[in-house]
Order: sequence, then structure tokens, then C-alpha cells
Amino acid sequence: MADTGGHSLTITFAVRACFSVKLAYSYSLMSFIYRLIEIGNPVLSDQIHNYQRHHRRDYDAPPPFKFFTFGRLNGRAIINRGQIRFIKQATFEVRSPDKAIIDAIIAGLVKRQRFTFMDNTVDVIGFSYQKTDLQHVHRLVTRTLSPITVYRTESAGKTIYFHPQQPEFIELIVRNMTLKYRSFYGFSPKPALDVHLVPDGIIKKTVTTFKRVLVTAYDCELELVGVPDLLQFAYDTGLGAKNSNGFGMFKIIHSV
Repeated sequence: MADTGGHSLTITFAVRACFSVKLAYSYSLMSFIYRLIEIGNPVLSDQIHNYQRHHRRDYDAPPPFKFFTFGRLNGRAIINRGQIRFIKQATFEVRSPDKAIIDAIIAGLVKRQRFTFMDNTVDVIGFSYQKTDLQHVHRLVTRTLSPITVYRTESAGKTIYFHPQQPEFIELIVRNMTLKYRSFYGFSPKPALDVHLVPDGIIKKTVTTFKRVLVTAYDCELELVGVPDLLQFAYDTGLGAKNSNGFGMFKIIHSV
């Protein structure tokens, strides 16, 4: 655990006038990130796609974690008829506890700057690397930058999504974080992450589509308590499920 994590990258798109995307653009943004990794480091790209990176032998099957997350597109925009029309440019952030992933994205951006994104030709006009250090922090008050989704799939195949005020919401966030941490480092965090819903904090439901599947997720405010390495890992990977699909990124409102 020599690398303390905290790796994030903010990427800026630009077009000559404006560009439009569907409200459900997470799959396209994820595909763009994968494309950058593939351009920057093809070997790493294969490892990620085949779940070979950070796969521990004590698992019967590779855990479904890609160890990066990303947030929403931000910028001056107009929303109309299921489309977001960005004026001139937009930015988004991607994070990972694995510096090799961020390095591969940077290498991809250096090699290529023009891409097609949801039928728009966009130019990457800038990117900035940030390193966030939480090594002396034991408590975070957070607010989501992309909504959190947690769920269970019943034997009949039906997916049950949980609301932040249901106990399963917190339980599944903690369980998911323990599994991700164990997969990445080879051992479980001790103690496990302690998660609480912030009283009177925002709760906003989002229903979106990802590869034609409806996903229910929630923007909310959570208090996280744990050892610094675990809080850092949570910040880098995101909370809940489907982090590499664009869910679970949060910002820090307050830290102690």
C-alpha cells in the first residue's frame, strides 16, 4: 500500500458551437474512458476488460470491479426533450485508486485529442491531474456528484433497488466497499466503513437507462467514518454498485 491513492483527472471537451447528448449518456462516457485507456495502454485495457487486474486467487470467480468511477458532465447547458445541449464545452472528472489507470487515460489524451462522442465531434482541449490526500482524515461528510445505486437480484431475476432511508441501502454500501477493498488490496478493511445518512440531507431519486436497462439511483448526503486508507479508497472508487458505469462519485463537504 505504498501508493496512497487520491488520483483524479478532470477532462474538458470543446466544440465549435455546441453539442447535444441524451440525458442517459453514462454508457457513452464510460466507453470514451475505456477508449482512452485502450489507446494509452492496450495491455492494461485487456486486463481491465477481462477482470484480471487486482483479481485475488481466493475468489472463486473474478469480482466485477473495474476500480474507477466518473461523474456527470458539467458546463453551461440547456435541457430540452430528453437532450442536454452543452454550449461550447463540458468537463467531467474520473477517479481511481490505481494510478496506472489514470496514467493510461493521460497517455491516451496525449496521443489523440479528437473523438466522436454520441454523434458529436469533440476536441479534448485540456485535462488536469489532482491528488487528494485523506491520510489524516477519519470522518467525511459527503454529497453525491453522481447518484448511488444499490440493489439485490432475486432468484426470479427481478432487481430490487433500495432507498437511502431503507437499512439495506447502508448495509449494501458497506458490503460493497468491503468487497472492493479486499479485491484491490487482498485483505478486508478493519474496521469496516461506517456509513450514516445525514439528517435532513438531500435525497433525490434518479431513474436512468444504462445499455437499455433501467437503473434507480439516489443523490444524497452521507457521513463516512473509517481509517484514512479506507476513506481514501471510498473517495477514489465511489460508493455503492456500478461505479465504473458512472455511479457513486461524491464530493467532500466536511472532513475531520
